[in-house]
Amino acid sequence: MQINEIEDLIVNLKGVLNCRITEDEDKAIREIHIVADESRGAKQISRDVQSVFAAALGVSLDYKKISIAQIKGKLKEQATPKLRIKNFERNVTRTRCNVRIVLEK
Repeated sequence: MQINEIEDLIVNLKGVLNCRITEDEDKAIREIHIVADESRGAKQISRDVQSVFAAALGVSLDYKKISIAQIKGKLKEQATPKLRIKNFERNVTRTRCNVRIVLEK
């Protein structure tokens, strides 16, 4: 699973507004930075992140790698970048249809 896919899983956790994962030279996870609202405690969010790693990746994650900053209010709409379609291509053959969509912030 790619890092951006893992970040997407974490962002979908309740209370999480944004997430960035950093890797070391060996592609091992070094740090997980999370911005969350105050709807849930940081400890519960940390446990949920560990559960995502265990369930989706089969990896035991050390809680010390998780950093959570909590901000007041629910700013999910502001924290989530808006994407728009930059380019759209499609290729149709007799038995196949390929679609390529390029997004930009």
